[in-house]
Parts: sequence; structure tokens; C-alpha cells
Amino acid sequence: MRHAYVSLGLAGVLGLLAVVAQPASAEMPTTSVNDLSSPSLFGQRGRSTAQVNSVSELTDVDPNSWAFQALKSVVERYGCLEGYPDKTYRGNRPLTRYEFAAGLNACLEKVNELITASTANLATKEDLATLQRLQEEFRNELAALRGRVDALEAKTKEIESKLFSTTAKLDAEVIMAANIQGGDVNYNYVDGAGNSQGFGGQANANFITRTRLNIRANSLITRGDQLRVRLNGRAGESTPFTSRQGRVARVDYAESTGGPLDGRSAVDFDKVYYDFPLSLFGGTNNLRIRFGPRIENIDLLGRNKFTQNEGQQFSFRNFRKDPLLIQIQESSHPGAHIDLRFSRQFALRIFYAARDGGSAGGIADEPGNVPFGGSGLFGGSTQIAAEIGFQPTPSIDIGIGYSYVNVSSAGGSTGFIFGDASGSGGGDGRLRYDAGNVSNVGHNIFNAHVDWDILPQVAIFGRYTFANSNFYGYANGGANGVNVGGSLDSNTWMAGLAFPDLFGRGNALQVAYLQPIQISNNGVIAFPTEGSNPSDDPRGAQNVFEGSVNPITGVVSGLPFNRTGTEGNVAVAYRFRVSDRLSLTPEVLFVINPNNVNQNGLTVGNVRATFEF
Repeated sequence: MRHAYVSLGLAGVLGLLAVVAQPASAEMPTTSVNDLSSPSLFGQRGRSTAQVNSVSELTDVDPNSWAFQALKSVVERYGCLEGYPDKTYRGNRPLTRYEFAAGLNACLEKVNELITASTANLATKEDLATLQRLQEEFRNELAALRGRVDALEAKTKEIESKLFSTTAKLDAEVIMAANIQGGDVNYNYVDGAGNSQGFGGQANANFITRTRLNIRANSLITRGDQLRVRLNGRAGESTPFTSRQGRVARVDYAESTGGPLDGRSAVDFDKVYYDFPLSLFGGTNNLRIRFGPRIENIDLLGRNKFTQNEGQQFSFRNFRKDPLLIQIQESSHPGAHIDLRFSRQFALRIFYAARDGGSAGGIADEPGNVPFGGSGLFGGSTQIAAEIGFQPTPSIDIGIGYSYVNVSSAGGSTGFIFGDASGSGGGDGRLRYDAGNVSNVGHNIFNAHVDWDILPQVAIFGRYTFANSNFYGYANGGANGVNVGGSLDSNTWMAGLAFPDLFGRGNALQVAYLQPIQISNNGVIAFPTEGSNPSDDPRGAQNVFEGSVNPITGVVSGLPFNRTGTEGNVAVAYRFRVSDRLSLTPEVLFVINPNNVNQNGLTVGNVRATFEF
């Protein structure tokens, strides 16, 4: 392509000069400058002409002239046009043969420069000869390589033809654990309402396993999107100390009670969603939108990086999932969330999910039923939350958020003040109310969490959550003819230390203290249907809370009468990275004052192997 460009330029230059030059006679051509009778005339040219940098410098060249563009090309592309010292070109003046030779020489020199510059990196004949010699010398090796490439292409096509998808990826995780739980000999553990949880004594050991398979189909519709389907199977149970209003030490990767006990796994699809990126405010893919029938709040909200992996970090659910922010409406439900990153420092996350999003509703507006219009995507038990993420430095990550969770008595969490947090228990997390009097409980939740890598091998993490929970009665007084009103306050918090890469790369030691849900102020009032509140009707007298009346003394306490302490959990876990696909994690948990009752403590330990592939 470069040769064609230069040849065309040369033809144009010679054609222009041929038009301008008008020789006086047709004589035999001269073959040597020595044959010229007056060679000194060449010297006159230097005194009578001057170099022109732009055709606009020539005062007698009309821009409308038919030759203007040709002159412009010669001077600007080749720089070999000269005019007279008085800035004229005198285009109508006859051209001497000496002037023709000088102009031609100047243009040819410029053309030669262009040719040299454009062909400097091209192969020479010697290079081609060397290449041909090497090709002959390594003929056999090249033939063998060509055969291997052909075989590889054929094998690749065969593999692709057998794949169910060329964009989907599979990954899996298997956890196998031995769990041991025990308490003081012959000690009767109770919950806040006085219900027996069981006797201590001999430790109970059991086997727990969880298997997960992820199918991730990437870039289906647009670059960077993902359709995810996760299969989840669990076997074994983790909470032998359980009662109607009490439970402690729930392991997150196992069923609480009632799961398969013979090693078989009940498998379900616990995550199904579509996630895709968009670009906003001048950013690149800085907004991600996710929606589907099975999305989970823990994937976006209240995340501490040292507590997120229950397979290799803390396995106890209250450490991984905030009991108020995450667990009141836990697990996966129909919904959507967005994650908008304004910069590397700031992000906004919004989440919405409906517990009974697939429900079409019933026809009876009664306690315990899901009424028509009171369920589905925008009725019944729902959660809406927003969180601002702030990362002032790469080593500090802060999150501050608000969430509103509506727990409906007609939903799946019937009877528990803190909804699905009852599955983990701890503290007041499993306390119950009378669903015959209370239609729903609305929780206003405020949360803050932080991770700080103080040093590459030392970090601190923590969170604090406060909730104000409002109780609402039925419009017609409910089944028992009693309405309720008022609210109660509760809180939970956690603080811990992490030591990444301790005794080896990929290892980690973690120590943390957790206070489960603790009710700090009870303002819930029960009153008769007519709306009066007799002065002798103390809070909770109408059995809004189960266990509020001491069966021995008959005293009404509002909340369950046996709450006499504050539960605390201390956990220590060490992850040993055997390889990039296997880790071993021993862990121990000490439970102080279980169920917010001033009683002896419990000890739970487990050792788990986590396989990833």
C-alpha cells in the first residue's frame, strides 16, 4: 500500500512539471551534464528563486485557479516548490530547461526520502532467503507442529459439541464437619419462659455435611451479566439445646432440627437470579442490578469480610449473619437489589424482598392465614433496606444502613417477635407473641459495620445494630377481642480480631465476642377492644408475650418472666489452608448465660473440612 502511495505522488509531480515545462526544440537528449554548453546557469537559480512553505505565500496564484490544488499538493506534501524572491510564482512565464532540471531534482530527492522512510522496516531479499532456508531446515518439525495444532482444533470442537453451554461455569463446595455440644453435668437448661431445653452432662457428637453446586452462565445477553442457579443439600442437625422459646449455637451450614440424619441430603435451589451491569454518571459498569425468585440480603447488606465464609471462618450463624438486620427475614426470597458505585470510596446498596412473594393469597382474613391482597410481592412479610458503603482507604471498609422489616402473623414466621431469627435463637431471638392478638410487627433497624486492616496480618472488625419494633393489632380486635400497641427496643453487637496468614499463607486466626438479640426496653401494651387501658392492666397482662406470667408467683412481667441475664458468645476459629482446594478449620464457642437467663454456660466445638473445586 505504501509503494502505491509514493508512486502515485511521483507520477503527479512529474506530470505537473511536464505540463509547466515547454522545451524550445526537440533535440537529441543530453546524457551528461558535461555536455551542456553553459553549466554555470545552474548557479543563477539560487539567486533568482526562494523556497515556498505554503502556496498562500505566492501573491499571484489565484485560489480559484485550476492549478491551485496541484501547486498546494506539491508544496505541502513534498516541499519542493520554489517561487521568486518577490513572492510571485509567474505561472505564465516560460520555463527554462535548467529550471526544469533543478525542480525535478528537488522533487526526486524528496520522493526518495519518503520511499526510504516507508520501506525501512520491510524485509530485504536477504531476509527472505534466510527465512526460506530456516523453513527447509525445520520442515519436519513444522509438519509435526501443524499436525498437533490440527488435532488440538479437532479435540476442541469435540469438547465444545458436548458442552451444555459454552458460557456457563460450574463450581462446587463440600463441607464435612464433626460437631460436639455439651454442658454441665445434670444441669437443666431453660429458656426465658422457663421451658426446659435439656440436661447437660455427656457431650453429644454428630456429623454434619453440606454440598453446593453453582451454575453460573456468564455474558448471556450483555457483557458482564450472569444467570446463577445454586443447588444446596444439607444433612445433620446442629442445635440439640432447643425449646419453644430458646435455642443456642446454631451452625449456619446445617439444619437446626428435623434435617436428614442418615447422611442423605435434602436438595433445593436456594439461589436463582439474574444479575447485569449498567454504566451511570460517567462510570463503567458501576451499577449492578439483580432480580429473581431466590435472592438473599446477606449477599449485599451488613457484610463483614472476616465473617462471610461459614465454611472457612466462623460457622455459627449469629456471627456470620446479623440477627436483626439479616435474620428477621432470612434465607432467599423473591426480590431485587441494586449496587451503585459512585467511586472507589462510595457505594449505595438497595434491597427488597418478599417472604411470600409467590403467594396468590387466600380468602379468609383471619389470624394465621395469608389473606388475598395481603401477600405476594408487596404484602405480608417484606424487607426493604438501604446501605451506604464508605471506603476512605483500601484498608478500611464502613457500612451504615437502615432497614424496615414487616413480620406478618399470616406469614411463615408466625408467632416469633424477630421472625426468622428464631431459627438461630440466642438471647431473646426466639421469644414469641400471641398471633391471635398481634397482626404484624414492624421493625425499624439501624446498622453500622466496619472492617479495618490495621496491618497486613492484623485486622479488627465489628458491627452494631439497633431495632425499634412496633406491634399492631387486628382491625376488629382479633380472635381474642384484644388489641395491642406500642413498641420495644432491642440491639445486638459483635467485635473481633483477625490475624490473616498466621503460620502460613492462606491461614487465619479469628477471635470474636457477640451479644445476640437483647430487648432493652419494652413499651408494648395490651388493651381491650373498646380501646381503654385500665390502670390496673400492666403491660403484657393480656398475654401478648408467651411466658409473661410467672407460674409460681402469678406475677406478670410483660416479657417472659425468666429473663435474668444477658447472653454472650465467644468464638475462636483457625483456618489451616492445606491446598488451594482444601482447608481444615477447628472452632470452639462458649455460650454465657444462654437465652438471656442467668444459668451455667454451654460449650460447642466443631472441626470441618471444606473442599472447593
